[in-house]
Amino acid sequence: MRRTEVLLWMAAAALQWTVVAWLAGAVLGNDSFQYLSIADSLVSGEGLVTPIVFYDTEASHGTIPAPVSTFPPLFPVLVALPHLLGVALPVAALFVTVACSVVLIPVLVSLAGKIGASVFWTRVVLLFVLLSDTFRTYARSIVAEPPFTLLLTSAALAVVLAERARAQGALRERGWLLVAAVLAGTACLVRYAGYFLVLGLVSYFALGLLRSCKRPEVMRVVWVSPSVVPPLWLLLRNWNLTRTLSGGNTKHVVRGAMDILRGLAYSPGDLVFGQPAWIDSRGRLVLMFLLVGYGVYWWHRTGGRSSLRRDHTGLLAFVAWVALVYAGSMTLSGAFMVFTFYARMFYPLLPLGLVGLAVCATQWTHALRSSRPQAALSVGVGGLVALCNGASLASTVVRGDTFDSMHACLSEPTEDGRSLVDVVNARVPAGARFAATNGQAALFVLDRPGLALAESEYSERTWEEARLREAMYRFALDYLVLFLRDEPAVQRESRFLSALAAKPSSTWLRETVRNGCALVLLRAETPPAVPTGNTAIGDFASEH
Repeated sequence: MRRTEVLLWMAAAALQWTVVAWLAGAVLGNDSFQYLSIADSLVSGEGLVTPIVFYDTEASHGTIPAPVSTFPPLFPVLVALPHLLGVALPVAALFVTVACSVVLIPVLVSLAGKIGASVFWTRVVLLFVLLSDTFRTYARSIVAEPPFTLLLTSAALAVVLAERARAQGALRERGWLLVAAVLAGTACLVRYAGYFLVLGLVSYFALGLLRSCKRPEVMRVVWVSPSVVPPLWLLLRNWNLTRTLSGGNTKHVVRGAMDILRGLAYSPGDLVFGQPAWIDSRGRLVLMFLLVGYGVYWWHRTGGRSSLRRDHTGLLAFVAWVALVYAGSMTLSGAFMVFTFYARMFYPLLPLGLVGLAVCATQWTHALRSSRPQAALSVGVGGLVALCNGASLASTVVRGDTFDSMHACLSEPTEDGRSLVDVVNARVPAGARFAATNGQAALFVLDRPGLALAESEYSERTWEEARLREAMYRFALDYLVLFLRDEPAVQRESRFLSALAAKPSSTWLRETVRNGCALVLLRAETPPAVPTGNTAIGDFASEH
């Protein structure tokens, strides 16, 4: 594919994703507020800390702001760079995610061409990328997936280039292997899931060494081994900060096999078909089964593996191995780690899957030419995928799936006609700290440091009165924000918080301002320390 055409595809993607982000806004979730707060702390010179303390690991330090280890540092660093130039935080993050998504396009084109995909099928892949609700959503989401996906796909491309460079000399091959190692190691600094990429990369060449203990295989393992340096640095950093290697949430989680299988089953359909309002995950699962069945039929009719060229088979095997190790490791982690197990976990594999399908489809093209019904069915399948993703685009622009709901809630007028945010800014001193339910979003909108009370999905703690009282004392929190509509999970789980929202009367908390959506209470006295134990918050202060 010519460079000019690739640039046109990139321009089309950048234009579409930027326009959709402008119309519908950025997608912010809990992780987004952490990333943005860390980036802001970096620019202000405070380092890798967050003023929005949510996870138990950060809360265990007993300070605000708290050192961050639940997330690797590189994505906030990338966001901080444009923010350092004066770009607003959400816009700076969107610049990073859109840019990484756009740069993924030439990487996809190069990878597809190197492992045997035709220009036609490469164009089909690019058309899917432009139509895809999944790519569009992550391009405008303030999460680490876009840069991580770019690094994962680029590392795969570097290995493919190394394999193809074997005939051109050992030096060129080793150079590309070193590039792959650097990219895979850097991916760990963006998301901890990069560990699985490093595992797939190193194990692929380690298996080659087991098959043949010759010098070339030994040197290949040596040249990809630098990929383990960033993971080791992260492990040491986490141990130094938290006395745990994971550095993340230590809540004990055991997911049942059915929950894991459900997440695995729904993820491919959600990634391929998007999320149109008129078809749920079960419907997308059925469509995915039909699509896979059609692919198996096509594979059988055209001779399967025998239709692939030998050199392309070997390169495709590496891509498949990395995807298998990553998916398997992510699935095992989902059984006992604190994260929501759904399609987002497998989005980084989508480019590799698309390239693999393009390679297979290239070898099967003769079946399309010899069978009109087959061609018609292929067009129908493509049209169905396009229709589902197009419907998702329309609903996205109309719905505006953004963080606007929290801003709208806190902007509702109070009794004196001013918004709650304006009243807080007028009455509350600049250095005051807050505790809040739905706290990450609330603290970000209020632009105040504080403690975001975590629900049981993410924390071992329950927020009854004794624990909350000492938390406000230990962290020097002055105000508590509760919500009166769409009660957050942490309020529903706490009898004290739920009762307080319904009738704000307490010996040590006094109502200071409210609107129809939220309530702000002032700590009326300095509470005495309460005995540590299972009802107190003494475990917040770590022993190290």
